[in-house]
Amino acid sequence: MSTVESLRRNAPVRPMASGRVFNFSAGPAALPLDVLQQLQQDLVDLWGSGIGILEHSHRGPLFDRLLVESHAAFMRVAGAGSDWAGLFIPGGATLQFGMLPLNFLPDGGHADYADTGLWATKAIADAKMVGKVNITFDGTPFAFNRTPREGEANPARVPPITTGAATTPWMAPSGP
Repeated sequence: MSTVESLRRNAPVRPMASGRVFNFSAGPAALPLDVLQQLQQDLVDLWGSGIGILEHSHRGPLFDRLLVESHAAFMRVAGAGSDWAGLFIPGGATLQFGMLPLNFLPDGGHADYADTGLWATKAIADAKMVGKVNITFDGTPFAFNRTPREGEANPARVPPITTGAATTPWMAPSGP
């Protein structure tokens, strides 16, 4: 038996009080049981409509309501006022690395990035295919073990900070 197999077999599983196990994996995290149960119900019958969320048209009124309510909840939790806009964009972080500059980088404009490690480096490479990139912080001298400290990064209008395995939700001031 390999060392890894031995560690897996002998690792204690410490369940939560509900009997569920803790999930510390990258990406999705553990959700409260009541949230999962509501999702389960909505998969079969969304808000008493007789059909589940996966069966509704993405152009229909219930899906529109779901988007409006989700956006409002996101903005409330993020503490973003009415002068901010939040975007829900499908795809993982690596898809968004290209989508953001393709959709928001104006002709002749530039994008500001804090180079904080592997994922930021990938985002920067994609942005460079679209336009000019300014590096507001270079984490190389710090072995990418931290983000910029106050006053350490060059000023940027909206610097994308990439953490972990995904890009943080992107918000920008509304207007020009």
